[in-house]
Amino acid sequence: MGCLHDADDPFARARERTGASHASEPRSWATRLFLLAVLLHGLVYFAALAPWMGEDEPWHFEYASYVADGHAPWGRGRVEFSNTALQTGADAPYDERWDHSSSQLQVRRRFASLEHEAIAARQAQILASMERHHFYARVDWSGGFGGRTDFDQVQPVFTATTHSPGYYLVLGAWLALWPGESIDGQLYWARALSLILYVLTCWAGLEFARAAFTDRTLALAAALVVAWLPMHARQAALVNNDVLVRTLSAFVWMVCARRLAGVAGRREFALAVVVAVLALFVKTTAAAGLGVLLLTLVLDTRRVRDARRVLLFAFGAALALAGVIAYWHFQHSPVLPRNVASFLMRIGRGFSSSALRELATTWIGAFNWYSRPLSTPAYTVVGGATLALLIGGIVVLARGAAGVSRTTLLLCVLGVLIQCALPVLRGVGHGRYLMPALPAIAAWLAAGSCAWGSDRARKRALRLLAAALVLYDACFLWAGLAPNEYGVWGA
Repeated sequence: MGCLHDADDPFARARERTGASHASEPRSWATRLFLLAVLLHGLVYFAALAPWMGEDEPWHFEYASYVADGHAPWGRGRVEFSNTALQTGADAPYDERWDHSSSQLQVRRRFASLEHEAIAARQAQILASMERHHFYARVDWSGGFGGRTDFDQVQPVFTATTHSPGYYLVLGAWLALWPGESIDGQLYWARALSLILYVLTCWAGLEFARAAFTDRTLALAAALVVAWLPMHARQAALVNNDVLVRTLSAFVWMVCARRLAGVAGRREFALAVVVAVLALFVKTTAAAGLGVLLLTLVLDTRRVRDARRVLLFAFGAALALAGVIAYWHFQHSPVLPRNVASFLMRIGRGFSSSALRELATTWIGAFNWYSRPLSTPAYTVVGGATLALLIGGIVVLARGAAGVSRTTLLLCVLGVLIQCALPVLRGVGHGRYLMPALPAIAAWLAAGSCAWGSDRARKRALRLLAAALVLYDACFLWAGLAPNEYGVWGA
């Protein structure tokens, strides 16, 4: 790691002498102004995004609403969570699907205290709200007709109850603070929690950038990428477990950057380990967090004097991950392949051109449950600019740049690659699966603006990056989201 040491960087030497970085300074007026701008930006999306337009939002909301009503999602078994299998198929004594839809049966498997009538009534309430808000006219693949009575009539054999319960416990407890609200009112409050989590994520992204870059302008540019990336800002108004896992992962990234900057102690790092493990009980896309923590220990050569601590942490992380995988199995999680053939099929599907194209396009932007894309020129321009900045970041990693910690930048590159492997292993190319690594992606892109030219050219490049972000966001919101969700129905 000698070639990546920052001893030749005057900013790094100053940080070593003081034992601090920008991340340890008290919050300044600039921080408060940034967070105020983030809140206002999130409120725009909060007001603009039509009800139920978040991907899988009805199913996520349904799950949390049962928790808010006081039902525990532990299933019927004492040893195994939700171990009561559905009575279906030719060998079953009785096929329950004759009486109830698959989505309702899967909810019943998760919530032992719920009756089928209550599940059917809740789904009917949500479906009625979806119809009032023109869901079927907005989402092209839905068929365009209303009058549906259960979720299988929207998307067959699908449910959110196979997900880990972490997000739904948090959201359910939040919704329980406002009892007696209508379905529309509960959706409003559920999205309010996402807005809060969006602001917290942007704060963690700012602190991460301050630890990664001693150049204040560069740090602010990275924070702007976190806050103004349209598909991330859109998550300020979504009911989805992605919003919580993204916030928890941003905290882990923040602590790792502070550790490499020499300002995070053992307690702070231990807290990040706890958060990373808890995030695994929210969504599987948090699995990269354990790898990022391990990489941080490896790269932090100033504190790790021998390999024993790293190996001990790696062993503990492997045990934790194995335990969580077993838990996912008992949760009937769809992310785990059931055999080798299924695993290989997922790998092949994840590396397919269609999956990789969907991963890129849904990261850049898509609307109405991914049924309506941006224009081809928009994907070309944004994708080309992103690729150029990523290449520039690699150039900075190789030769260095003032104000950039090459060690932290290496962590970002490796961590992003780990995060990219997860949707490939899942075999599904959704851009939101990369959001847990958003602080690292933002830092990589911001560092890419330092690859060519003098300090004056760097400032111009950063201003151009900020202006391009604002323009990109404005076009996404007013030329994409608004007309697709309000101006063009059933097209």
